[in-house]
Amino acid sequence: MPSVHRHPAITPRPPAELRERAKIAVAEVNSDLNAHVIAFLRWLVHDQDEPPARPAKPIPKLPEK
Repeated sequence: MPSVHRHPAITPRPPAELRERAKIAVAEVNSDLNAHVIAFLRWLVHDQDEPPARPAKPIPKLPEK
């Protein structure tokens, strides 16, 4: 039986290096990518006053593989 979700999926496709840095960033603020994308969208449409949390310092670019 296929999986049935309450909300249809969206599929952003950031570059791999950006995705990895974003995963590090959300982990530093005890969150995950899904929760952060939803929080950003809620902030964007004015459902909340503050954007989602972000780490105190920038996440450096990762070395190329």
